Amino acid sequence: SHHYGEKQFAALNIAYNDDFKLYRARGCAECNNMGYRGRMGLFELLIASDNIKHMITNRKSIAALRKTAINEGMETLLQGGVIKVIAGETDLMEVLSVCIR
Repeated sequence: SHHYGEKQFAALNIAYNDDFKLYRARGCAECNNMGYRGRMGLFELLIASDNIKHMITNRKSIAALRKTAINEGMETLLQGGVIKVIAGETDLMEVLSVCIR
């Protein structure tokens, strides 16, 4: 059992609000017992700002590029997933299964 609170939300740069429900997928015959209908995209998009372009040209590390992109407002795969979980569009286990930690 994990506890998710203000500290974990802050680490993801997501505003904390304890007024939400977490849902778990429940299967049925119609969805082949998967608990999902249709498909939903979960994306991480890097916009090449002038700063990012400069870093790429100067062969900066992936970690440095990622840090700069996040500081410039890039939404990570995990952030986008958690936002969809809070909106009730998917469940946390599904998001965690596709996100690299």
